[in-house]
Amino acid sequence: MLNVHYDYVVVADPAGSGFLVYALGSTKKPGQFVLGGHIRVSVSADGGRVERIDPLSRTLLIEDEKYTGLPKGTHLVGMYYNQIVSKKPVETLIYTSNVSKRPILVGTPDGKVWKIADGAISIDRSRPGSDTMGGAARKAFQHCGR
Repeated sequence: MLNVHYDYVVVADPAGSGFLVYALGSTKKPGQFVLGGHIRVSVSADGGRVERIDPLSRTLLIEDEKYTGLPKGTHLVGMYYNQIVSKKPVETLIYTSNVSKRPILVGTPDGKVWKIADGAISIDRSRPGSDTMGGAARKAFQHCGR
């Protein structure tokens, strides 16, 4: 059974006069990282009204270092995630990349692959199967029917 805890972060809304409230999931277990399951809520400037609720994924998804299926003697150096809620990676993936101290490769509905690392988001232009993290992610996304 998964025991997900939510921390709440309030920031000024850069696109409006109100606030954004993020519900950021975590399991509090070392080596587990919540990739999907975070929520963003837009709140009015006076704090009295919810203007919009955005689920930033369609499912709860937890990466667990113990169950990566990696061969013995290897270790996790990054993660990949197929995102279907938008054509650009959601901002909470920067948070997850920073917490996990690992890059995240994100596939979006338009077929692009994005790399999230060191607090930045960029398009990854690696070829499928190339000897890069982006190439491995692209190859995995092809097997998912993308």
